[in-house]
Amino acid sequence: MKVPAAVLVVGGLSLMGASGWLAAEALSQGEATAPTRTVTISVATGPEGEPGPVGATGPAGPSGPPGATGPAGPPGPAGGVGDCPAGFSFGEIVFVQQGVGPTTVLGCVKD
Repeated sequence: MKVPAAVLVVGGLSLMGASGWLAAEALSQGEATAPTRTVTISVATGPEGEPGPVGATGPAGPSGPPGATGPAGPPGPAGGVGDCPAGFSFGEIVFVQQGVGPTTVLGCVKD
């Protein structure tokens, strides 16, 4: 019995879509860590000061030789999002800038 090529293509695409859906479900099973606090930093712009005197530009110095590559460091501890060292807690850091608006990042904030 000969199977038409269209049936093979549709079957292959269906299997590919199903495997992608299963992979997405498996990878999204991790529980998201909620931030425990929010720190807001206002980046204000003050009045502009007087300009300083213009100095002469000095000559560029010669490039030094490259240093030797050091040994690899020890592997870090296993962890995930929200795993902070002692004395820190997982939280939001909000930078408020004039003309740009707030920018939020997640990170470890010192207690």
